[in-house]
This record gives sequence, structure tokens and C-alpha cells, in this order.
Amino acid sequence: MSAQTKNTLKRIGVILFGAIVSLVIIGFLLFPRAELPEPVSTDYCAQYGIRFDKSPIEMIYLDPQGVLSDPEEFLQTDQAYRLFAR
Repeated sequence: MSAQTKNTLKRIGVILFGAIVSLVIIGFLLFPRAELPEPVSTDYCAQYGIRFDKSPIEMIYLDPQGVLSDPEEFLQTDQAYRLFAR
């Protein structure tokens, strides 16, 4: 490889490196990092009285044939569905 080819490759490398650095800096300036909310903890649920009823999910998982044999009965006894239907 000749000296002229090496110099050309070095210049191309420097230009590409400069372009990448410039794009990163512009990206930080134009797109600042968003402030994320605090992660939800169990204290949040206890504080606001949020409860989760997992019995319908257990019923579907443990006895899918029973649910499929009479889906109307399952929906009539499922509290979440009744609230949604209102």
C-alpha cells in the first residue's frame, strides 16, 4: 500500500469519526432524555386500596374445560366482566 493510499484512508477515517461524533452531539441536543416516572411498588397499591382478584385466571388455567363447557356461567360469576358489562 502506498503512502498516498494510507493518507487517504486516514482522512476518510477521521472524517467518518468526526461525522459520528457530530451526530451524537446533535442527537443529545435535539432529543434530550425524557424524565421517567417512579416505578410502581406494592406500597402504591396498598396506599390507594388497589386489589387484584386472580381467581378467574386460576379458574381458566386450572379448569379450562369447565369454563368452555358453560362460558355464560363463567361470565356471570366473573366480577371483572360484570363490572365491565355495566
